[in-house]
Amino acid sequence: WMSAQPDTDALSAFLAAVDKRFSGRKVLAWRCLLDKDESNYVTYSEFEDGCRQLHFFGNVAGCYRCLDEDLNGYLTLRELDPEADHMLAAF
Repeated sequence: WMSAQPDTDALSAFLAAVDKRFSGRKVLAWRCLLDKDESNYVTYSEFEDGCRQLHFFGNVAGCYRCLDEDLNGYLTLRELDPEADHMLAAF
């Protein structure tokens, strides 16, 4: 995934699939689909598993690369949904 080019079309398709399955609730997708171990981090392997469960078979690596802009090797809720992350942090 680190050598993949960011694919904004794949990201849009992934987010559309998340919106459809979770009625626009990205936090629910985060908890139920991506961060199942509740570590508050999602590795590429966890993301791949979540994409399979979502039946998203687009450019998974390119989508992940769009979300992991800092290339630190994991995603946080802030990268998936900054607004929800901010609201939860303020709670």
